[in-house]
Amino acid sequence: MLQSQEGIMITSAVYGTDGALNLFIEHPPGVSLFYLISLAIIPFFVVLASYDQFSTDLGSGFLRFLIARCKRVEIFLARFLAAFVTVAATFLIVAIINTVLSIRNDDFAPTEIIFYSIQVYLVILLYTLPFVAYMSVISSLVNSTLASIFLGMSGFAVIWFLNLFTFFTEHKDVFSYLLASSMKQYLIDMHTNSFIWAMLLLPLYLVVYAALGFKVFNQRNL
Repeated sequence: MLQSQEGIMITSAVYGTDGALNLFIEHPPGVSLFYLISLAIIPFFVVLASYDQFSTDLGSGFLRFLIARCKRVEIFLARFLAAFVTVAATFLIVAIINTVLSIRNDDFAPTEIIFYSIQVYLVILLYTLPFVAYMSVISSLVNSTLASIFLGMSGFAVIWFLNLFTFFTEHKDVFSYLLASSMKQYLIDMHTNSFIWAMLLLPLYLVVYAALGFKVFNQRNL
């Protein structure tokens, strides 16, 4: 359906003609659909998967036992990587299943499907990292898991409300660039200069939020 004339007309309204053709004609549509869904759900999925990097142990005082044996930076990196690996493993399982289904259903060579799936998965991983870092900031701030998940979700809502005040100005949606979710629109088409710039900016989001998260965690009284 996505490759039919009607499907391209519908998807062109959202992604533009070039984007729709690139996603569903030039590439396996099953993998492209997985890619689009992943980009849409990653911010909220990562919040749910990584909101408890530190909150529970900060509240219980468990980190006091670890600090005698480990440096704070080691604890921070371990918790950060644990959250990221959980998300990465989840998407890997889904990506493998999706690749198998695409090989069975899409009219593309298996090698082309596998190569495109690997590309999609690597972009998903890079897009995931800044949100894990964002949640490291939130989780370092509070001692409650409920407060962590609430503040994590509220961050997106606050930015949405702030953007309402700029909707009719030349700086429309400027506040959306505070989070990596602003890069989603540029990641859809992998054959544009905007995609390359987005791929370069995502590590910057990661560094900024990870540094802020460690600063907050380093200043906490464990």
